[in-house]
Amino acid sequence: MNYYTVVGLKYYIEEWGLLKLGSIVTLKKEPDNKYDKKAVACYYNDKKIGYVSSQENHNFKNEGEYTVCLCQGFNQPILISVKGEI
Repeated sequence: MNYYTVVGLKYYIEEWGLLKLGSIVTLKKEPDNKYDKKAVACYYNDKKIGYVSSQENHNFKNEGEYTVCLCQGFNQPILISVKGEI
């Protein structure tokens, strides 16, 4: 199973608690991102909530749905895993 760390949540989520263990998020590449050409944005209910860590986004291949498997808190990153098997 692959895992990705999502960072920057404090800049995007106004009310913590919306995202819970088991929540489904969508990851989408952002090749036009002016800061990082390999950026991968994380969306929850069609709203951007953060980005896959730049230390991990170079390995990212599959856009789509992922499951939140660890929520550490509002000011901490979250860990997500691939939904189903690869």
